[in-house]
Amino acid sequence: MSPHKHERTSDFRDWIITAFGVLLLLITASATLIGAPTLPEPVSRTVMVGGSNSVVTFPTNFWAANQDRVLVYYTNVIDAPVGGTGDMLAANNLSDVDDAPTARTNLGTDNATNLTTGYIPPGRYATNTVSPWALMATNSPSAGKVYGFDSGITGGWYTPSISLTANVTGILPKANGGVGIDLTATGGAGHVLQQGSSGGTITVGSLSFADIASKPTTLSGYGITDAVPSSRTITATSPLTIGGGSSADLSANRTIALGTVSIANGGTGATTQQTALNNLMPGSPVTGDLSMYNGSNWVRFARGSDGQVLGSTSTTISWTTPTTSIDPLTMGCRISASTDPVPATDQVGAGTLYLVPAAKPTSYAGGSGAGRIALYSGGGWVIRTVSASGTTNLTLSLTASRNFDVFAYDNSGTVAIEVAQWDTTGGAGGTDSQTRVSVSLTWQDGVLVKNGDATRRFLGTIRSSGTNTVEDSTSRSYVWNTDNQVEKVLRATDTTDNWDYTVATYREANGSSTVGTSRVEYIDGLGRGLVRARVHSIVYNASSLTTVASGIGIDSSSTNSAQLYGGFVSSNGAVVPADYSGYPGLGLHSIRRLEISNAVGTTNWRGDSGSTIHQTGMHVYIMR
Repeated sequence: MSPHKHERTSDFRDWIITAFGVLLLLITASATLIGAPTLPEPVSRTVMVGGSNSVVTFPTNFWAANQDRVLVYYTNVIDAPVGGTGDMLAANNLSDVDDAPTARTNLGTDNATNLTTGYIPPGRYATNTVSPWALMATNSPSAGKVYGFDSGITGGWYTPSISLTANVTGILPKANGGVGIDLTATGGAGHVLQQGSSGGTITVGSLSFADIASKPTTLSGYGITDAVPSSRTITATSPLTIGGGSSADLSANRTIALGTVSIANGGTGATTQQTALNNLMPGSPVTGDLSMYNGSNWVRFARGSDGQVLGSTSTTISWTTPTTSIDPLTMGCRISASTDPVPATDQVGAGTLYLVPAAKPTSYAGGSGAGRIALYSGGGWVIRTVSASGTTNLTLSLTASRNFDVFAYDNSGTVAIEVAQWDTTGGAGGTDSQTRVSVSLTWQDGVLVKNGDATRRFLGTIRSSGTNTVEDSTSRSYVWNTDNQVEKVLRATDTTDNWDYTVATYREANGSSTVGTSRVEYIDGLGRGLVRARVHSIVYNASSLTTVASGIGIDSSSTNSAQLYGGFVSSNGAVVPADYSGYPGLGLHSIRRLEISNAVGTTNWRGDSGSTIHQTGMHVYIMR
């Protein structure tokens, strides 16, 4: 070959080389201009792709000498993060806690099971720009595949094997997409990651309420909607319960005021104790009712009949009529012409008869002022009481100068009295004065009652001093009691200065027949009363020593019934007494002062002698 030709050949080669070099430069420049990526060197043969703790493992032959770059593609975005978001190393706030309290009832609890923990997403393992060769892949990319190429600019999509049991351990540097902190700490359910200080060790533990920063200082700051109100209305259907032991402390300025709570809602329907008890009493109680438990419920136990007492069996209680427990002899009352059982003053022309306690209420300390009396009710004896106020009385309707028996009976729980005349056939003059004709008495359990009607208890006997009246005075005792008798003194005195009687025949003193002057009268309903009488006479006879006598006549002005009597008088005068003691018997009786003198000279009998020095007369002592 000629040198010249060789020179031309050498020049052509140089030109070709130069042109090829320029072409390479242009290609390189154009590649640079269109943004071809520069992929980082792989740091290991495993990279994190997708979810938490998932590891992509490439085939063994993938990492050849020229296969030194890898493109990770997930879900159409090369660097899309997965998992939760947020900086978990920053200070914890109340909003970070899922179960932050919303009511006072759970304020301060931290036992939630779904605390927000999150995790640090995987770092970026490729550039954020998709390379041209990735876009020119022969097959469409899909999540979880990687693209590899070699120096020959050839490559393809690879499906790596995924191991769900492998864990990424150790510290992942920030340069490789990590946080540069060891996150391998483990904990129990509901625990969270905690860092004691900036850059410090991460630990796992429970998040307590005290650990929460920026806690609010008011209830509204916690989002609590049931804060304590300044006042609250509690309705009857909403019971109030205060716990915490035997007592509870209410904050200042908190007042609980409950009105009337109905029985249906657990109340009493009342604001006072007495009304509450009345409301809770079953049924419609009346005076004397009791409340009794019948084994299932509380029921009204009605009061019994008059005279009944409360008895019991092994299963229940009941009212019964006693037959032996009440003493029929019980009698604590007296009939009287006044509300005083023993009048201290004369009762003349009294039109009302009273049954009163036998003793005055003021007679004994602690006296109740009530008199007890046993009355026969047909089935047995009952105890009743009478008041000292005289509420048990009878307005008299009497024929004058007649004897009447007085009876007490039970009138539906109240003591009443009635009278029965001895003789309704007697004429003027009182032929029934000492004999019962139209009425009679009998015994019932040792107690005198009206014959034919044992419910009428015999109280005593009265005598009418006039039409519809009785008298109880110092000269007439027309009210007689069969029980609780007391002694009464009757008196007859003559205020005449003196008189003469010198006859050997008994007569009534000074020829009088006046009650209270020469005689006294009384009534005895049974004739068993002892009567004692004494006459005091002063006698003169100026002629000579003379035999005289004073006497006591029982229903007689001419017959002396005195047991002790007689004496002698002269001009000097003498006291001539007479004494009687005996039982005149049943009915009306007149006790009379008598006198007698031998017919010698003139015998002078004194009354009061016209002075305050002398007073003659008669005293009679009776039981009534």
